[in-house]
Amino acid sequence: MNKILKDIIRYILVAVLIIGALMVYFSKIATNTLLSKTYVANKLEETGYYQKIYNEIYEDFSNYIMQSGLEESVLNDVITVDSIKSDTKIILDNFYSGLNMPINKDIIREKLISNINKYVEENNLTIQDQGSIDTFTNLITLQYDYDINAHTQQDENIYKTISETKITVNKAKKVGFLIVAVSLILLFLLSLKDIYRLIALGGIASTFIGSIFLILIQFINKNIPIENLYFSNEPLSEALRLLAKENVEMIYNHGVIMLVVGIIAIILGNFIESKTNSDEQYSSGRKKSHKHRHRHTHTSSMV
Repeated sequence: MNKILKDIIRYILVAVLIIGALMVYFSKIATNTLLSKTYVANKLEETGYYQKIYNEIYEDFSNYIMQSGLEESVLNDVITVDSIKSDTKIILDNFYSGLNMPINKDIIREKLISNINKYVEENNLTIQDQGSIDTFTNLITLQYDYDINAHTQQDENIYKTISETKITVNKAKKVGFLIVAVSLILLFLLSLKDIYRLIALGGIASTFIGSIFLILIQFINKNIPIENLYFSNEPLSEALRLLAKENVEMIYNHGVIMLVVGIIAIILGNFIESKTNSDEQYSSGRKKSHKHRHRHTHTSSMV
């Protein structure tokens, strides 16, 4: 095969390899972060989400207490951090596994009614309007449902979206792996006689990937203020910001590593090629010199 044509094919394969590697990389990030129930739950734990959402829900409840004329003591133990953690797990299961399980609103209602009855008995009060009490308990449970579900009431739609995204991402990952494997095999076959070329070509691919990562991070830092990201409520937004920061930092670090490794590989590959060519020229020169001396000796002996 013509050397120029072979080089063109090599560089095309390197470009294809880069595309495949990027598909695999970003597919793995998506799979291991937003599409992972365990990862999301860990981020909620790390940011103290459960305590913060508890405080937010309790504050919302207190607003209803002020309007009802009841004492705040009726809210004692109606919700706890542990119960919020349990309900959040149910919601995540609904989002990621499609279980469609209800949260424990009935338990909240029962505790609230029990506390109200206790308050009435201890203060020798008489309930004049049971309908108002029922309305109050309904408002409290609805507010809890609204807050704990992060202001969303579309479990099925969210599950469908996550499931479809998982399928798409998994397909992209498989295609990416296939592209990387085929590209590497073809590059290896094209470089059997000059294997050092693989090192330099790998370096080029690594350098391009690292550069793409760094350019991407620069774009994100310039155009997407992570500190201002907000979704639904502040506790959830804080977890989202932590997730974004960690992944931006990870991509940046990987970009630097890929860039440095790529440059080293290019230098090493070119050095080996230069040394190989130099050795071949030296060997070729010695052979020519040996042939010349051999001919000169043969001519002298004839004379």
